[in-house]
Amino acid sequence: MFGEALLNDAVAIVFTKEAAKYFLIYGDKDVKNYLSLSKIASKLLYILAKIILSMLAGFIMGIITSFITRFNRALGKEPITETMIVVLMGYTSHIIVEA
Repeated sequence: MFGEALLNDAVAIVFTKEAAKYFLIYGDKDVKNYLSLSKIASKLLYILAKIILSMLAGFIMGIITSFITRFNRALGKEPITETMIVVLMGYTSHIIVEA
């Protein structure tokens, strides 16, 4: 289930950016001028790179979050702050990958 969600997110990000780029460049003109086999192959490689980057960013942010919550004794006394840090670190990895 995790891999499917990651793949869906990567594909949605790439397709949304490419659709916006297409309409900014060509508007309502013919799509044949924009699509070619080399561009499709490059976009598939971009999707693969986005998936790998997403996994790497999530892994690194997970490790950072685990160290912050494990070795900071003050957070054990403040469960709301600890929960906020975990959620914000997860969202930070999303922002890093999206940029």
